[in-house]
Amino acid sequence: MTSNGAQRAGSAANPTPASALPTSVSVMFVCLGNICRSPMAEGVFRHITRNLPDSGSPPATPITSTSARRDGETPTKMHFHTIDSSGTGAYHALQPPDARTLNVLSARGGITSYSHLARAVRVPEDFLEFDYLLAMDADNLEDLREMRELSLRKVLKVAPQRPRRGGGGGLRKDHAGRSMQDVSEGEVKEAEGRLGRVLLFGAFGRKDPKSWPKFESAANGGANHEEEDDNGEEVIDPYYGGKKGFDIAYEQVERFSQGFLRWLETRSEYEGKNQQLDGSTGE
Repeated sequence: MTSNGAQRAGSAANPTPASALPTSVSVMFVCLGNICRSPMAEGVFRHITRNLPDSGSPPATPITSTSARRDGETPTKMHFHTIDSSGTGAYHALQPPDARTLNVLSARGGITSYSHLARAVRVPEDFLEFDYLLAMDADNLEDLREMRELSLRKVLKVAPQRPRRGGGGGLRKDHAGRSMQDVSEGEVKEAEGRLGRVLLFGAFGRKDPKSWPKFESAANGGANHEEEDDNGEEVIDPYYGGKKGFDIAYEQVERFSQGFLRWLETRSEYEGKNQQLDGSTGE
């Protein structure tokens, strides 16, 4: 995992200078089968971020994107370590994207070099590697949150809980491991901080940036904003429909990508200011 939170780069006693704050981010786009929506989002996001300063390749234009940069502002340098996509199920494992996804990427975005083989989300590996796992719809979001909880248990070496024998109600601890009651609050907080944040991709499609997801998740010491973060557009699966569904999905993932980039830039600025405040307090 790269840098899901500036607090990992330093501490209040030994703060990292704002200029040296980590700006490398890993992003995973997730749908059901990983052949339509999430590879489309990955392809669009890869295409957009090629134009970002310090993104690993020469910028094709001098700006990041039309909505990720406001007139008169200097964009935050943002490096994307890994951009990938996956599915909550392995229904189409090792298959290429749906031909209609590749067609709309080419026709609408001029994206002709994208390639990908479908795969399922890995637990806990993907939650440890990626800073953000962005769900295409509410079902994907619910599945990802369950997978994240399982990832937390694996990181903490807590055995999965299973129903008691005999149907007596409650849950029993697996004989081979410990239960969550055996884990300290500090251990949970440290493990939570290692796992990526799960968000609805469409939350970044809201017109008012103030309504976008909060910077601090409950896992990183902030309030629990899940209900608020759930409120956003869903990218409806176009698999069983025609071309129009893929066109609509393309418009959405392009718009959400622009919003997500803007949010990342604003978050980087926010964390930089907080890190400076921590530094002045620590001294």
